[in-house]
Amino acid sequence: MAISTDMLAAFVKVAEQASVSGAAVELGVGKSVVSKRVAQLEDALGATLFARSTRRIVLTPAGEVYAAHARRALA
Repeated sequence: MAISTDMLAAFVKVAEQASVSGAAVELGVGKSVVSKRVAQLEDALGATLFARSTRRIVLTPAGEVYAAHARRALA
């Protein structure tokens, strides 16, 4: 699967906001769209980028490294 700029943008916004809801508001799309794009990115990379719980979402070590690359790619 090809990695799209939409996937990268969703990933970066979730990382910045530490929230799928906050990222969805900033991107002007639904929460399900953001979740789907992040899941597609994780599938494409074969890596877990976020550690999720019912109350928190935080970057994994792989996610921290990839976030720096994603920000540069989007710039």
